[in-house]
Amino acid sequence: RIDSGAWTDYATRTTDFSYTGSNGHTYEFQYQVTDQAGNVSAWSTGGMVTIQSTAASCTLSAAPASINNGSSSTLTWTTSNSPTSCTASGGWSGAKNVAGGSENVSPINTTVYTLTCTNVAGSGVCSATVTVNHAPNVPILVSPAAGAIINYNPTFSATVTDTDGGNVTAHFNLTGVTADTAGSTVVSGNNSVWAPTIADGTYTWRAYAMDPQGMTSAWTSLITF
Repeated sequence: RIDSGAWTDYATRTTDFSYTGSNGHTYEFQYQVTDQAGNVSAWSTGGMVTIQSTAASCTLSAAPASINNGSSSTLTWTTSNSPTSCTASGGWSGAKNVAGGSENVSPINTTVYTLTCTNVAGSGVCSATVTVNHAPNVPILVSPAAGAIINYNPTFSATVTDTDGGNVTAHFNLTGVTADTAGSTVVSGNNSVWAPTIADGTYTWRAYAMDPQGMTSAWTSLITF
């Protein structure tokens, strides 16, 4: 019988016989013996053979493929050609369901996840990358400097950096004027600026950095001028 279907008479032989099957199917054989007097035995226990000439394969995806540090992504895999084993490597490990499945991961850095699925004909390898975005660094306040005395409207400036690179924006807090105002958006490593009009007086200011994904640094220390 084929793939656990109904039993079908195939042949009567006094010696061995051959059978040509098709890839991807399971065949089960059993026999009974008849002697010269016509006595017939019971059926034998079935012998099972699976024909697999195509190597196992898989697909692996991550959703979302980019996350903020501290968030999670879902890995989803599918398989084909009846793998007998699937083994994870890279950012994860262990045996995985040969029929496919999903798993949540929370990497702290950008990570590649790999899956290898195997059957008697060979192995297939698939992979997915989860990119992790980190918060920017605390800005370095450039100007006005602590204790500065100026006779013009100052331009507030802070150097902003992000280990992931890309654009960064400084957000400024000026006592008595604004709690949180975004300065210019610049490429990591440059100065983000803000140029408000303010009255004469003594002011205290600080800043934090924000990346395009909304991740923020801590506030800087306060500076008075």
